[in-house]
Amino acid sequence: MTLIPVTRETLGHKRLKPQTSFAFAAKASLCGIVASEFAAIATNYPIFFIQQEGGFTPAAMLGLSGDDNLFVEADGGWSGGYVPGVFRSYPFFVQKDEAGAPILVVDDQCDLLSDSEGEPLFGTDEASDLASPVGRALHIITQMDLETVPTRALIAKIAETGIIQPINLAVDRSEAEKVVTGLHAINEASLNALPDETLVDLRRAGALLPIYAHLVSMGQVQQLKGRGRFRLALAAARNAQA
Repeated sequence: MTLIPVTRETLGHKRLKPQTSFAFAAKASLCGIVASEFAAIATNYPIFFIQQEGGFTPAAMLGLSGDDNLFVEADGGWSGGYVPGVFRSYPFFVQKDEAGAPILVVDDQCDLLSDSEGEPLFGTDEASDLASPVGRALHIITQMDLETVPTRALIAKIAETGIIQPINLAVDRSEAEKVVTGLHAINEASLNALPDETLVDLRRAGALLPIYAHLVSMGQVQQLKGRGRFRLALAAARNAQA
């Protein structure tokens, strides 16, 4: 992946072909999410909490091996329902320049940039700029960025109660069983034992929706394991035919 700054001077003549492949996310077994995504994520993927920078970051679990996204198929298609926001801005990203200022960059090796095919990267006026590929990517990235800090604060509010606890996830990997560590989840018994005033406080903070969305998402763990077993069986069948 080669990231280059997005400017009219350097890329004003370029066009963007439709994104038909999520191969770039094929090794992403976890992806960060924000609070507004919890409801959509919960009906598609398990939500766990990862300890980072002294706090917890919510993440959608997409694979079981640490480097395999079970929702990206061999042809690059996405077989999950909801596509997490972090993948919807591809091939655009934000990184900091030498002065520390955020700049929009694009993966120059994404095979989506073209001189003749697809949508012009930029619009011709303010309105069309907002609707252009660059404008849409900036909107997604900006929204995700604006929600990141409030989301971490909301999860920190939940964590203060002590209900987010370590959890080990046992999965089948070929002939052996593997335990995925480093994950945290809400302990339902601890949640139910919270005093009424603490629950009221969480409700006022807007924390109950993420809590219950997370608990609902735990029902997706068996679905994820099923996908993992299917991938293993498919790989074994292909090896047997080779």
